[in-house]
Formats: sequence, C-alpha cells, structure tokens
Amino acid sequence: MAIDPAIATLATVALAVIFAASGAMKLADLELFEGAVANYRLLPHWMEKPFAMALPVLECAAAAGLLIAATRARAALAILALLAMFTGAVAINLARGRTNI
Repeated sequence: MAIDPAIATLATVALAVIFAASGAMKLADLELFEGAVANYRLLPHWMEKPFAMALPVLECAAAAGLLIAATRARAALAILALLAMFTGAVAINLARGRTNI
C-alpha cells in the first residue's frame, strides 16, 4: 500500500518546519542552548560549546535536505539519528534519576 503523495509531502514539509524552527531557536540564543547542553552532563566540558554550535546547524541542514528530493533520504536518516540521540540523552538522565533538566 503506497502513501498518498500529498500526505507524504505534507509530512515532509511539517518535519522540515519543526526541525528548522528548532535549529533556528537554538541559534537565536546559543548561550542558553549551551547551558542546556551542559546541564545534561553527557559531554566533557570542552565539547559542550562546539556541540551546542554544531547541533542547530545540523538540524537546519537536515530540515533543508528534506525539501530537496536528491537529499531527502540522507536528511531523513540524519533526522532519525538526531531523534535517537535526543531520546538517548533523555533516557540516560531519567535512568540517573534526573527528571528536572
């Protein structure tokens, strides 16, 4: 059973908008986002700032990649990897008993 192309396009655009907005919000206040990254306590201190700078750029790039047919599959894999990383970060902190980050 195939997905209706209109539904597939709508889902693709919606996912692109969500990730572009997420990346843009992080880029708008990198200092705040760096603090959030540090508060997860998953990275060595020296990696927090580079990670906080790279992640929103990657989110925005993946969002843009979803809108281009030639890069859609790779962008979708990047978004899947980002979602797995976000889920893992939350799961690790929940396992540590840290529910208020």
